[in-house]
Amino acid sequence: MKIAVLLDLARQRSNIPTDAALTRRLSKNHGFVSALRKGHTLPSDESLVALCTLANEEPLPWLLALNIERTRGDAQRIYSDLAQHLGVSLPHPAKVKRRVAAE
Repeated sequence: MKIAVLLDLARQRSNIPTDAALTRRLSKNHGFVSALRKGHTLPSDESLVALCTLANEEPLPWLLALNIERTRGDAQRIYSDLAQHLGVSLPHPAKVKRRVAAE
C-alpha cells in the first residue's frame, strides 16, 4: 500500500506544510510520518482514519487496503474477498499485493 499518497493528500488538503507538522497534527511521536513514508511501519486503524479525515478521503477503501497489506493467509484472502463482495474499489495508488503465506 502506498501510504505516502495518503500522507501527501492529507498535507495538501489540510494545508499542512511539512511532515513534522502532520505528525504534530496527528498527535504522534517525532518520526511517525517519516517511518510511514519509508515503509518501516504501517499506521494503526485509528491513525489511518485520522489521515483519511485530513485528506478528505473515504476511510473504508483505505482500511481494507491496510488490512490486506498487514495480514497473511486466510485473513488476507477474506479481506480481499470482502472488498470485492462490497464492491469497494481499493485506493488506486495503493497497489496492494496479494501475499501467499509460507507453508
